Amino acid sequence: MLFPLADAYFAQPHYAALESVLFHHPAASVLVIGLERDGSMFQAYQREGYCVTTLRADMPALGKELVAAVGSEHSSSIEAFLESHGHPKTEAALLRLFNVVLLVLQVMDGGTSLPMDGVLLNPWDFALPPALTLQTTGVFLEKLEATDTALPWALQAEDFERSWLPRSYFDRSDGGTSLCLDALCPRTFPRGSSFARRLLLLLLTEGLAKEGVDIGQYATMLYRTYVGQRPRRTPFLVGDVGFDHEMVVLPYWLHVQPHFADGWKDYGGSDSDLTQYSDLFQPRHMRSMSDWSLTSTARLWLPLGYGPASARQAMPGSIVDLALRHFTLDLAPRPFKKKAFHNGRKRQQPRRKRLRSPADATAENTAFIDEVYTARGQPVYREGALPGPVGGFRTFREVRLVGFEDQGLSWSVNIRASRELRFFCRAEHRRQGSPEAPVSAERRRCEAGLQRADHGSPGEGADSALVFTSCGSPAEVNAALSLLAYHSKQGMASVDAGSPRRDARQSAEELEAHFGMLRITASAGCSPGAGPSASQVPEVQLSALLDDVEEHITVIAHCAERCHLLDRLADSFREFYGRLPIIATCECSEDQGCTAPVPRKHETVPHMTVVSVPYDFGLSRGKTLLIEMTQTEFVLVLDDDFTHSFHSCLECMLWKMRSRHYSLWKPFDILGFPVQEDERGFGAFRGRLRVTNQQLFLEPMVEELLPDGCMRVEICPMVFLGRTARMKTFQFQKDLRVGEHEQFFYSNAYQGVQVAVCFDSSFPHFRVNTMSAAYVKRRERMPELMANAFEKLGFERAMFLFRKYDHGRMEDYDELLDKTVPPWHVGHDTCGPPTAPPVPFAQLFAVVLTTADAVGRAFRSVLRSQSWLQRFAALAGVASLRWVFAVHPRVDEAGVHNALQEEQDAHQDILVLPAATRLSPAATGQEATTDQLLQALGLLRDFHFRWLLVTRQDVFVRAEGFLGELQQLEPAGRKVLGSWQQQQQRSWRLDPHFFVLPRDIFALLSAPEVISRLAAHGPHSVFGELSNMAAGISAWMHAFAVERRQLQGAHARSDQGLACQVNTVTMHPVSPEELHALGQSPASFRC
Repeated sequence: MLFPLADAYFAQPHYAALESVLFHHPAASVLVIGLERDGSMFQAYQREGYCVTTLRADMPALGKELVAAVGSEHSSSIEAFLESHGHPKTEAALLRLFNVVLLVLQVMDGGTSLPMDGVLLNPWDFALPPALTLQTTGVFLEKLEATDTALPWALQAEDFERSWLPRSYFDRSDGGTSLCLDALCPRTFPRGSSFARRLLLLLLTEGLAKEGVDIGQYATMLYRTYVGQRPRRTPFLVGDVGFDHEMVVLPYWLHVQPHFADGWKDYGGSDSDLTQYSDLFQPRHMRSMSDWSLTSTARLWLPLGYGPASARQAMPGSIVDLALRHFTLDLAPRPFKKKAFHNGRKRQQPRRKRLRSPADATAENTAFIDEVYTARGQPVYREGALPGPVGGFRTFREVRLVGFEDQGLSWSVNIRASRELRFFCRAEHRRQGSPEAPVSAERRRCEAGLQRADHGSPGEGADSALVFTSCGSPAEVNAALSLLAYHSKQGMASVDAGSPRRDARQSAEELEAHFGMLRITASAGCSPGAGPSASQVPEVQLSALLDDVEEHITVIAHCAERCHLLDRLADSFREFYGRLPIIATCECSEDQGCTAPVPRKHETVPHMTVVSVPYDFGLSRGKTLLIEMTQTEFVLVLDDDFTHSFHSCLECMLWKMRSRHYSLWKPFDILGFPVQEDERGFGAFRGRLRVTNQQLFLEPMVEELLPDGCMRVEICPMVFLGRTARMKTFQFQKDLRVGEHEQFFYSNAYQGVQVAVCFDSSFPHFRVNTMSAAYVKRRERMPELMANAFEKLGFERAMFLFRKYDHGRMEDYDELLDKTVPPWHVGHDTCGPPTAPPVPFAQLFAVVLTTADAVGRAFRSVLRSQSWLQRFAALAGVASLRWVFAVHPRVDEAGVHNALQEEQDAHQDILVLPAATRLSPAATGQEATTDQLLQALGLLRDFHFRWLLVTRQDVFVRAEGFLGELQQLEPAGRKVLGSWQQQQQRSWRLDPHFFVLPRDIFALLSAPEVISRLAAHGPHSVFGELSNMAAGISAWMHAFAVERRQLQGAHARSDQGLACQVNTVTMHPVSPEELHALGQSPASFRC
């Protein structure tokens, strides 16, 4: 692990990086490179049996290692390099030196290099193909180049397709991807790697600089030479370049990206100051547990350096917070703790030994339920143990003995389990090890624990047995635990499990039959009573799923014109499941003349049935037929271009279908998963369905968020695990060739379909660029078929909102208008769509503040007849302007309300604001107060417009000039138009007689969370009494990041004449009579 800073900077995040590596690889030998001090700072780890040491960049020793790595014939180049880099003066030179140090160590001993500015989320080799081992494979991360043009030396389409980890063209950057080989990039080289040695030589001889390329660019070109020979296995020679080991390039997205692909934002559509750099330090509202479920199971490396220090404060429940707390050994001098926003207490809790388990993250969300069970004296229920190699990896990668106290002791860990559970040890830490993997010391220790358990244990109950016991240092015990797994129980599938049933719920007793129990205990010493009594560790209980997924799940897929893809799908599953039933339909070509479905066994894939169906059979008919043929309790519905991958976990999905958290009353009928490739391309296709005015909207809202990160929704992608008995009662509209997706979920809501999406398992959407003539013909008719399909379903239009739209964000509002979608038809937060606006949409909404006296009535009469309002509407269009008169009476004018009501009845354009009652200079009735302005904004919250104009009754507006001013403000966001006067440095006062707010600022001010907290009275050090509207609005704008636009041509009258400048836009004050005269003939007054 590389730490290229001074020792004084080694802090909590760097200990966290170290502990995350030891958490996932307890038996790893960790060498911290760069520290000047000795290893005393890691004594706590060494006492617990972990191998952690430091290495100083000593130049003489480095010289010897370099000679041994590249040969004495390069001594002159080595001496020149050491002389020029012995005391590096720049950051680039320092990193080049460290890169040489890393490469020489990897050539001599092999190994993985990691920086110390991140957290390891999974075993480093968890994404490797099963045929490869970490000890004999070079592993690198992709780097996306910042370019819009294809680079000739970068990875091309054929390089991705020939690689060990091919993926869809839709999910990669052809011509824009390289290998990351900088010193701070995670990577692995086997011992004696010719690839690493070649890179090392080029760094020493400055050959890269001479050729004008960097190390990543050269490594990419060298890798392309290697991958061009695939599937040929190493060793081989290409020209004068030898390759002696296999190489894998991991996808860039295994390195956690700063923002999540679904684009969900909290309470709006824009990033806050804390989330503009990343979503990782703040928990996302209604998404935090699903984010963690996905990140902790599908990602490899979590960087901690996104954004400035002020944005890197891990808030409780965020990805960084959970990673730092869950993947820890709690041995650091200052461990990371959940932010509690201290209340003044400084009580330090002892850091005793404890057992971690895969149920810990869920337990944080069920703590209140656990307290209820504990108070009743009932055992706390924890789910989380899964069968088989895949389930064993998911379960025991998180079972660890951690804690700071009682260092240097031996610890005994015992596992007692239901007698039907049979344990075994996996070959490697990842879910399926290579048959070529050597038998490691930790595997021997794991198997020794099982051998001891085979001898039995006296005193065990009839329903449980000691299945595993291991004693040693915490590092040794954790290394043995990490390889454990247990076999599923066969013969549990019901004969009629796939029969149609409207109610497929199981009783508590029936669900209980699918689970066993694990009890994990730990104590100090290798014999009972050997350690101090205080060293007893609290027991962990986990329910253990017994079901064999190969007996309970059938995979189905429908295919047309691309039936060769079915072999790829089947082969990907056969790597892990040899008996899993697979049934697929394959449409005949148009000229084959097939008339009826004909099933046949696949020629090479066992337990696979292929059904030939007529041309244009359709997805609805195909999936209906496949579900009818399914005999197992569950059916995995996929498209033909999906595959199995390292994130796929059928055991996890079956567990969620059985989970007692939600299976007693509303068990899932359909369990979807995130289609990550599609989400990175255009967003998440899941959420709620809503019909408004015969328009179907899919909105990314969540019906319910569950403790384990799953979420209940109303629609998900048409790839999912379904409950067969219920699926056979749901209806597909069989005559639909397309559109069956929306029809299925919308219409079967009548049948009570229960849909959820969980994030700890997924299957890649491995799109292929199929361009056969028949396939192109099908695609060309798709728009017409879609339109006809939705017409049959009764919808005039369907709109899929892959992200949340916010009415307070001008970009979103304008986008909906451009698509001729009424914004009020679209939900903009977790409570669904807002109410329809009281009046139709207008570009400009004018609020005329007017008094309740006779003068106010006179002004309103003039403004309604022939005034600048009508003139503006005539210039901009009939639907461009709406206005309302906001009447602000005094307390002593309560009697005028009857007259106002009569006026309102006649014209329907008045808002009567509450009387000004606060004792302040502004509460006179002649001027609206700040509080009254807030009342008006609150009342207008459901109105829809792009601009809000606030003006007084005695202001004349030249419509032509005002329209020109508005046109200069596009695009609209954050621009406030008015007469601004600077009072102090960086303090501007807004004239309240006439100003314009864009919708985003209005939406912010009128939001319930904001408007109830805006100051509307009291003194202000800069603007004066806040009840005065000029002071109040100026103080608000002072707090917001608005763009102040000066209104050109705003004139305050200083005499009795009506003469004004040619560029006049507004003029005040004017009397009702003068306003009438200006409205009748503005040209006569030279305006």
